Amino acid sequence: ALGAVAPHVDASLLGPVLESLRAAVGPQETDRFVREAAAGALGAVAPHVDANLLGPVLQDLLRAAVGPQETESDVRYAAAGALGAVAPHVDASLLGPVLESLRAAVGPQETDRFVREAAAGALGAVAPHVDASLLGPVLESLRAAVGPQETELYVRWAAAGALGAVAPHVDAGLLGPVLQDLLRAAVGPLETESSVREAAAGALGAVAPHVDASLLGPV
Repeated sequence: ALGAVAPHVDASLLGPVLESLRAAVGPQETDRFVREAAAGALGAVAPHVDANLLGPVLQDLLRAAVGPQETESDVRYAAAGALGAVAPHVDASLLGPVLESLRAAVGPQETDRFVREAAAGALGAVAPHVDASLLGPVLESLRAAVGPQETELYVRWAAAGALGAVAPHVDAGLLGPVLQDLLRAAVGPLETESSVREAAAGALGAVAPHVDASLLGPV
């Protein structure tokens, strides 16, 4: 309810609302449904408050999305989505460390596949609001996560969607290999999961307008 009502309230009144939601998304809240709802509400409320208040919100959502204290996948996914809603409204200098944390959480050194899936989704949501010079490593991490060496299908699925979101914001010269990765995931013999194929096909449509037309003939 707070997430629905807050956008219609004077912004000067939203500071206490933000603090209540921050507390409710934290590990001290034992009800996972409350944490999940609070994460979503933070994504709805944050764009309407003073941007100077959003640094701690960003950290709270990052912790809920990929931190070790959160154990519920639904809370992780809600927090990952909320990160994307908050990102456009914070100082861009705050997003670099967030991006690096998410990128690390996508990799195989993270053993919780729910963390990896949430991190990939959050990368797709946050990366469009980050300086393009920071996105090369993000692209490489997502390419690895969509490849046949990745055994978790939901990680591949999330990474394919994230590539579609990130690719339009990077140097077009980097997109040839991305196009090939997505093509392989969409129609290649090594990918057997229909959900991954569908995500990759959608991502191809997002990437295609940004690559050299000469690369699209074989596709």
